[in-house]
Amino acid sequence: RLFFVFTSGANNAPPAEDIATPGPVRPWVAEGGAGRLLGVTPDGRRVGIIHAGFGRPTAVAVDSVTGRVWFSDNFAGRVVSIDQLGAITTIQGLVSPGALAAEPLHESAWICDEQNNKVQELLPNGTPLGRAIEPINTPIGIAIAQWDRSLWICERGADRLRRYASADSLIWSISLSAPSRVATDSVAQRAWVTSFTNGMVHKIAPSGTVEGSFRGFQGPIGLAVDTRRGRIWVAEALGN
Repeated sequence: RLFFVFTSGANNAPPAEDIATPGPVRPWVAEGGAGRLLGVTPDGRRVGIIHAGFGRPTAVAVDSVTGRVWFSDNFAGRVVSIDQLGAITTIQGLVSPGALAAEPLHESAWICDEQNNKVQELLPNGTPLGRAIEPINTPIGIAIAQWDRSLWICERGADRLRRYASADSLIWSISLSAPSRVATDSVAQRAWVTSFTNGMVHKIAPSGTVEGSFRGFQGPIGLAVDTRRGRIWVAEALGN
């Protein structure tokens, strides 16, 4: 409670009140329309951190070990990362960075440079790790499988889903119409892929076999896997 105490010593009742619940979890949101990166409080009641002045931040990922936040500023052609102390590092020279995946093993991130048809692993200072994966025709979605560190990439322009070994060598490539985003389930060892254009969600085995295709969606795009509860969350943009 917050009381305003006047010079006379009297309180102006009633006091101002607010509620907050601390915790270790902080959601981060890329707010493209306002050009901001937002850190939400652990209890979800407030926006606690605001970083503004960006062109159009489109994707955000968090390193689960170091807490470093990575996000792509698509229109400005750059990737920005923020460490736990709030220090900001900017990587310039990209064409149209979009989807990205944090890699705790190297304290790095895999970046999809969509119009440049390239996927590259970069350190916070911009140093590349290994060779770039190219050409990839419009890489629009990416995920790292925790069970074997393999890399799953949605190649939108070629209607394919690709899977690479941790050493960047191709394991397989399968035909999948207009893939949008991919997320991996480390417990079931499966990947889930959305297709915004076709209104479908696919379940993919490590072998590349499509184990199930779910229809009836209206523009599904983002998705996340809750491995503890065995749930798949899908954001349906056109279905609101």
